[in-house]
Amino acid sequence: MANFSINQADDPADAVAFRTFVDSMGDDDDADSVACRILPRSLVGTDLNAVNKTLESLNPTAVYLLSDAKTASTKVKSLVALIKRDNQTNVAVLLVVLPRRLISSLNEYAWIAKCLEKRGRHAIVANEVRSAAHFDDFSWITCESVAKSRIMPINKLILQVNPGAKTDQLVSRLFQMLREKCGSFPLVLTVNGLWLSVTLGDESVTDCKLLPDISDGKTQDCVFLLFPDCLPSVTVTESESESDSPVSVDEPGKVNFAENLSKTYVLQCQAGPVAESARFIEWTLQSEVTVGRHVLLCGPASSGKTSMAYRICSRLFRGPATVFSYRLDCRTLRGKNVDSIKKRLNAVLDTCKQRRPSVLVLDDLDQLCSTPNAVEELNPGSDIATERLVQAVWSCVDGARVLVLATSRSAHSLHSTLVAPRGRHFFGFRRFIEPLEHVSTTCLLPFFANTNASFVTRTRVTRRRRHY
Repeated sequence: MANFSINQADDPADAVAFRTFVDSMGDDDDADSVACRILPRSLVGTDLNAVNKTLESLNPTAVYLLSDAKTASTKVKSLVALIKRDNQTNVAVLLVVLPRRLISSLNEYAWIAKCLEKRGRHAIVANEVRSAAHFDDFSWITCESVAKSRIMPINKLILQVNPGAKTDQLVSRLFQMLREKCGSFPLVLTVNGLWLSVTLGDESVTDCKLLPDISDGKTQDCVFLLFPDCLPSVTVTESESESDSPVSVDEPGKVNFAENLSKTYVLQCQAGPVAESARFIEWTLQSEVTVGRHVLLCGPASSGKTSMAYRICSRLFRGPATVFSYRLDCRTLRGKNVDSIKKRLNAVLDTCKQRRPSVLVLDDLDQLCSTPNAVEELNPGSDIATERLVQAVWSCVDGARVLVLATSRSAHSLHSTLVAPRGRHFFGFRRFIEPLEHVSTTCLLPFFANTNASFVTRTRVTRRRRHY
């Protein structure tokens, strides 16, 4: 494909739109850095489906926040740089701050305000920004304002496509899509460009990279504004290879335990313990003191400990705090040396720390930190190794200050150091889960019978219960 250009006459409306927007940002001295947490895509999708909105309908370079100020209009606070915790600037975006008054209005951005209403310090981030900066759900990001002197309009735009890609109506379709997504806001670009997918007239999709033309002497430190209503001079070129392609966004729920379990049940008799455990965890996370306040769920095999842990995490995940949870099956660590276990545990704890507030689910902890059996009691070296392992787990967890939700067959099956009645405490909350054999037939019917109670016998329910 030969390169081609679409030249547009100099439009004074472009300069007017740029100057009006920059002037509305306020003074550079008034802009502060804002720390926010990325709201998971699954929650955004759930909240937006009610109003037929999706993440794909957002401005591709925007981050949306909800302000406490009850002003009458939606305004853009500033252009910002998203900086991850390692202090590496990844991408420049548009920070859109929405007043709370929009929640009860008919404004076009009211659905975003409603989605963020009860989730303080959370932000909705467009998929294109996530892809460009490799941001994950629950990640904490810091938005710092960009000086007005670094903000420039785009007069010449380069569209870079892969070799052999279709370009029929590419420019017109691209700007039509941007007008629908951006509304009155501009698109924000850096010299690194931005990948977008454009649907052409024949329903085929072409990936193109938008790059500002800096051949006229503009510095690479600048941030560029593209107003979809003001079409600049556009040049379409082919990239040298297909290796430079858009980065796909990871599937939601890939790590978060509360989104992983496809189907689980909570019996009516278990609803109380689930709510009680979730309230204790919420209180602990709010106090930010996790040492000695970890949670233990005890119950025999097949009593539903993992399912209850999932329901607790799901309740915390959908609550105002949007708690992240990670499940570590302790059976996979059994038999490994202490150093390997510490390395694995520290990696998981780092994942939880980066996504606070968070909970680490140590499933079947008694498989890892168990009470010495009769054979091990005859071998003093084995007991010392177990004690060293327990102390290593304890120190890793307390050092990371991450709350643990553990499951075990019983408190007695855990090493005595973890459940000692005196001295330091590891667990601050314990719940025993009754075996399903002790649960009444009436409690089990809604989940295992799927028929009228008068035609169900205890034998039939017990038979179904074995597959639970």
